Amino acid sequence: RQMCIRDRHGTCGAHARVMFDNPNNLRGLPWPQPFFRCAGWYLARLERVPCSPAERGRVDCTVSEACRGDREHSMWRITHLEEEIASNTVVPSVLMLVTLVVTVVWAMSRLWKRQAGSKRKEA
Repeated sequence: RQMCIRDRHGTCGAHARVMFDNPNNLRGLPWPQPFFRCAGWYLARLERVPCSPAERGRVDCTVSEACRGDREHSMWRITHLEEEIASNTVVPSVLMLVTLVVTVVWAMSRLWKRQAGSKRKEA
């Protein structure tokens, strides 16, 4: 039997709090994978709504006794969705990448200057 929570307007609904963890990678970088992570919770408000005639054959369109006494075909729909971010490692990852690029460019420029200086002394 399905659980139903009725709000003050009499509509059948439920609340859900679902955890997510999204690892994000950058292709081509010799970097530990994932490049950065974003994690937190989705906060959702769901309501049971009647199915249209085109949706009647779908698996998620079921008869619900819990929400409507007339046993109407209905399905869950998200009516409101929010994200609550708990952790995001993009800033340290991007700062480390920028530091690495600047260090490599600086080291290469010093190497080129030394090579150019040694060629002048030889000539």
